[in-house]
Amino acid sequence: MAQNIARLGVVLGIDTAQFTKGLGQATLQMAKFVEGLKPAIGIGSAAMTGLIAKTIAYADKVTDLADANDMAISSVMGLSSALSTSGGRAENAGKMLSNLSTSIDKITQGVEGAEKPFQRLGISIQEIASSSTEQLLKRVAESLAKVEDATTRNALAREIFSKAGMNISWDQFSQALEEQSVRFKESEAGIR
Repeated sequence: MAQNIARLGVVLGIDTAQFTKGLGQATLQMAKFVEGLKPAIGIGSAAMTGLIAKTIAYADKVTDLADANDMAISSVMGLSSALSTSGGRAENAGKMLSNLSTSIDKITQGVEGAEKPFQRLGISIQEIASSSTEQLLKRVAESLAKVEDATTRNALAREIFSKAGMNISWDQFSQALEEQSVRFKESEAGIR
């Protein structure tokens, strides 16, 4: 029995030595793995920092655009999204609203003929005067979607929105504008 215990001690000693050697090799491999990750972690954190900065800048831009046009943030986000899904460019949302405001201002200043593109769409001066920017944008988009002749539709869009109104599928835009505004309503509180 003493011989079995001695033999067991020798086997355990050998197994412990092999275990310790294996543990040392595993620790070395782990250290090499971690060293290899450091550059990737650095790149990942730099990318994440850039993403966060861009997100904050976008939120500021959307908030400023909404405030400048007395619109809900969700409506501005919906406008950008609707533009991108209907042939326009999301970054033209500000230009589009600015050009719409300029068109409305020309009417209120009495610039001769400024009301004509709106009237051709069936939108009266009284409707323009009593509508918010958001309401008027939706009304113009719906009306443009109903114009069957592409040349006339594009000419009217350009008169009202300038270049920002070009290359847009107005039926898709009109539908997407409402859907996207509702979709982004939930995000609005987080942006303010």
